[in-house]
Amino acid sequence: MAKIIGDTPEMVMKAYAHSLDDEELRATKILSSLIKLKWISFLSKFGVQSGVQVILVPIKP
Repeated sequence: MAKIIGDTPEMVMKAYAHSLDDEELRATKILSSLIKLKWISFLSKFGVQSGVQVILVPIKP
């Protein structure tokens, strides 16, 4: 990419890295809205167990 726009890789990172942070935050927010985590405890043959239940939130088409 740096070669295409005529800059060094270091210059590209200085100029455009903040955009990557913004996109990462946006993607994290989207994924977080689609997944809900619920802490659960249950009795098994090994005694009381606990863990996280992942619930997928349905999206509207």
